Amino acid sequence: MKLHHLFKNNQNSNVAGFTPLLKRALHSIRSSKMMGLLVFGNKKSNSLDNNSGTNVELRSAPLVRGFTLIEIAMTIVIIIIIFTLGMPTLYQFYTQYQLEGEHQLLLSLLVQARTFAMVNRNESSHGVYINTNQFTVFQGINYASRTIAEDRIFPRNTVVLLSGPTEFIFNPLSGTTASTTINLQTQYAQRKIFINSEGTLY
Repeated sequence: MKLHHLFKNNQNSNVAGFTPLLKRALHSIRSSKMMGLLVFGNKKSNSLDNNSGTNVELRSAPLVRGFTLIEIAMTIVIIIIIFTLGMPTLYQFYTQYQLEGEHQLLLSLLVQARTFAMVNRNESSHGVYINTNQFTVFQGINYASRTIAEDRIFPRNTVVLLSGPTEFIFNPLSGTTASTTINLQTQYAQRKIFINSEGTLY
């Protein structure tokens, strides 16, 4: 009985002495867990902030690389080279366009003068006179004695050179005239207008 009582007392005393130690250990574990949760929570929060783009560094605009002076200079040189090589071709197309326009204009004015003569407009001859800057569709037996009030003036394209007669007269009713050839030319091309004695133009 005494041994049992002593053992029981000893056991109770050990438990009583162990209890504060156990409490302190549990408190330390809980504190450690809380710290771990706090640290993990902070890391998670930072991760969410980074993913959401709220971080100032992540939200900053990406750097845009500009052109250097060498790149700009090379681009200008390439453009100049292309323009220089293509300029003669462009000018050739442009003068060809001018030549075609001048050819069609003069041909239409000759047809107009011949038509006026054939319908006997004002019972008079009609013709076309060519000078340096203009074409003139006139009424009369020649340009010098024409009826000035009936003049129809059209500007010329001075880039296109003309050679041949400068005055064409179509007789009333018949529309006949002296046969001739008009040459129109530029640096790159030329066209011709033929007029036969019957006044036919082609």
